[in-house]
Amino acid sequence: DGVSTDSNNYIINQPKIDKFVSYIGRVDQAWNNNHHSYFEYRYNDLNELAGDPFGPNNILVGAYLTRTNIGATLDHTWVLRSNLLLSLVGNLTSWKTTSYSPANAAGVSAGSFGFSSQFEAQQLGSGLPALTGLFTTLGNTLGPSYENGYNYEGRASLHQIHGNDPQH
Repeated sequence: DGVSTDSNNYIINQPKIDKFVSYIGRVDQAWNNNHHSYFEYRYNDLNELAGDPFGPNNILVGAYLTRTNIGATLDHTWVLRSNLLLSLVGNLTSWKTTSYSPANAAGVSAGSFGFSSQFEAQQLGSGLPALTGLFTTLGNTLGPSYENGYNYEGRASLHQIHGNDPQH
């Protein structure tokens, strides 16, 4: 309409496609009437091209991100009395994140985009330099980045049941 604040903004016409894989498995075991356990395993893997409104063929913007996490939980519930339960839980999750710019991918050279061979010889690594404009930066001066980590927890809780109302 020409009068709104976003009337001249670029609209992304291409749908964003992220590849996401997730597996979850769980095994429950009732050892007897008073002891119950379960083990759960989780695996998730996300691959996405982020920050690239012009599509995957434009190597000047965006970053490829891969995020993988793996986790496991072990839980055991013990019935101490008919109105008293003890729950023990252990959990471990690890993750790995990798990101890189298509501007620094293998086979991308500044010379193929019009930069001189002298400029290419001075680069620490192959790829396109970052060109900073008024509102954005095209290209990338960084190489790939990696982040790894883990989280663990253990907890115990005692549940007292009064009548039909469980209290923690």
